Amino acid sequence: MRRVELVRAARAVLQALRESRVHEALMEVGRGAPGEGARSALLGALREYTVRSTAFGPHERKVAQALDLAPLDDPAFWARAVGADEPAARAAAAQMAQSIRNTAAYLPKLLALLSNEALRRGAASSRGERSGDGLALLEVVVIENERQRSSPMRLITALESVWLLYDVAATMQGLPSSTLSVESCDAGSDKSFAFLGLEPVIAAVKQIVLSVWDRVVFYRGRQSDVRLEMIERSVPVLTELAKMKQTGALGPEQAELLRRGILSGVKKFLDAGCTIPEIEASSSHESRTLLAPSPRLLANPGDSPGLR
Repeated sequence: MRRVELVRAARAVLQALRESRVHEALMEVGRGAPGEGARSALLGALREYTVRSTAFGPHERKVAQALDLAPLDDPAFWARAVGADEPAARAAAAQMAQSIRNTAAYLPKLLALLSNEALRRGAASSRGERSGDGLALLEVVVIENERQRSSPMRLITALESVWLLYDVAATMQGLPSSTLSVESCDAGSDKSFAFLGLEPVIAAVKQIVLSVWDRVVFYRGRQSDVRLEMIERSVPVLTELAKMKQTGALGPEQAELLRRGILSGVKKFLDAGCTIPEIEASSSHESRTLLAPSPRLLANPGDSPGLR
């Protein structure tokens, strides 16, 4: 699990606990509050938590499991906590209330230690907030699994692809391309890089990547070399570049250099097996399969004579 995934998952778990108010209901039962009222309130709070936890993915469930919160989704725990056996109910409720109390007390402090500028900007962007400084974040994920370990050349290729696309987008907008920086690196189930750059240029790079993804999906039944050629020919930014050449906004030599930069950037992005969160948010297709990296960019430690 990458740091950004851990932070997002932990925040989702905290939000579910806070909105369901399950801790308060558990405390009432744990203190021995009499009657059906306390048990009914707890049952309602558990249902509210479950409504929210149904949206949890594997990362959120791992966080909940690590914090001893998994029983909140377990019908067997519900039966004990709201059952007629009051001593057993009080014990179950008190134990879970303690786990939630520890989570609420210490998890935000841990998240504060894990947070960085890239995570803060990413969280603000997900809330629809603009930074106000004219900069924006681009997160690029290098897809990995147990059988797809990245070689150094793969990471170089991924970084080069972003630089090429940013350089083209900045030049087409008359903005300096030297404004792109690597804000953070992360690793876990995948590897990721957070780039910080000028807001309109980052937006243009994202649009290029999304347009490439649309064509990856559309041409997914073709052979890889034919698919790549068709994708490169149909990327909309090439049409925009041709118009700028026709109107004289760009000279023939500069336009040709930018065209080559676009094609090289797109090819490297696809070869490296990269994706961006915006693809996951806007598509129902499996990007991990369709954006698989070129085999020549994968490491194979088993080829080492010492490992045979």
